[in-house]
Amino acid sequence: MPHPNRLLISLVFAASTSSIALSHAAAQTDFVEGILPPGSGYRSDSEGRLRNCVPPEGVSVDRTFKAQCRAALKANALARRVTPIDPEAWLNGAYIDRGIKGRRPIGRMRFRLEVDGNGKVASCTILNPSGDDQLDRSVCARLVNVARFVPARNAAGQPITAEFISWIN
Repeated sequence: MPHPNRLLISLVFAASTSSIALSHAAAQTDFVEGILPPGSGYRSDSEGRLRNCVPPEGVSVDRTFKAQCRAALKANALARRVTPIDPEAWLNGAYIDRGIKGRRPIGRMRFRLEVDGNGKVASCTILNPSGDDQLDRSVCARLVNVARFVPARNAAGQPITAEFISWIN
């Protein structure tokens, strides 16, 4: 469970570590809550700004929901999701240690990055190992050293710590 002052973001890395495709999903953590029905969410643009609301399953987008959405977007106008900067460069083939060059994860290697209020990675945790401990350590070390983000911001517009979860196939 993320810390209540953190924003949870999910980013999907494509099948190859040399080409990375992005797909965002996020929890509402650290936004002004209580405006939208429980289970609702937000979609954001490429700069992390909240752009529209997603109703919970089974709730129709009627006048009431649209009014709630406008109010929620206005209340969260300064909020931003953590946004990766040039993720294609993070895991290019040049970083891999000589001893593990050419190795690939067996299945999906999932990891969590803690991103500080300056957009730097404070820590990396492997959530689903690749099956190769040396590869896991190498990937985490690389991400801590080179991954950078536009920091997440809370509803007041202040930079906050955020968790960024992704995987490599």
